Amino acid sequence: MPLDLNTALLNQGPLPWGPRTDTEEITAVAQLLNVFATTILVQTGQPQNRDSITLGQITYIYQNALTGGAHDVKIGATSEITGDNLVAAINFAAGKGTLYGRNTPAAHPEVSAAPSGGDDDVDFTARFPGVAGNAIFVSENHNLGTIAAFSGGVDAKGVAVPEDCYQVTIAHDEANTVPLRISPDGLNDSAGIPLSLEQGYITLGVGRDSKVYLFSEGAGTQIVHVIRYYG
Repeated sequence: MPLDLNTALLNQGPLPWGPRTDTEEITAVAQLLNVFATTILVQTGQPQNRDSITLGQITYIYQNALTGGAHDVKIGATSEITGDNLVAAINFAAGKGTLYGRNTPAAHPEVSAAPSGGDDDVDFTARFPGVAGNAIFVSENHNLGTIAAFSGGVDAKGVAVPEDCYQVTIAHDEANTVPLRISPDGLNDSAGIPLSLEQGYITLGVGRDSKVYLFSEGAGTQIVHVIRYYG
């Protein structure tokens, strides 16, 4: 059975306690550390000349013939080719001046793009994780295309480490059913520190004025108890 917060406190042993502590309960720890918001441009045919799509602050304009303008996108022989040209423009890939406007200055700062499963559609993903990506503005003036709002971005659950904090204990709630993983660097990968149900809790030295991220190794809502030590 997992150990609760009181058990973790009782079993601290000789670890160096600071002059004061505080506690926090973090709920709804997700299976993924960070989730990026996404949306999709669904195309049932070609855009018309001067149709457009807006992502954030940038509007991409479809052109039968490129005029040299920034963020122009060449309308290709098929809607799939046109979609590929849009992907190239957003990612600042090869084809500047032939597939998209030669004065396009850089990749889109907020969004990356990719062809969607070999069809005519285009997938868009926020370049930064979390709920902030859900707010990226989108609109379209596309003869045969539609795009929905960005959605699905989820923030990581993090343990804030104030400047005068030197150590934290992270403990499973006794109701938890799957292990946790602790990621001091904020990466959602296997390099994080595992925290099994049997182990129950772990105490870590931490960098001051930082953050330690948590994510669940399985589905379901997990609850985490945190003790911070100050000194």
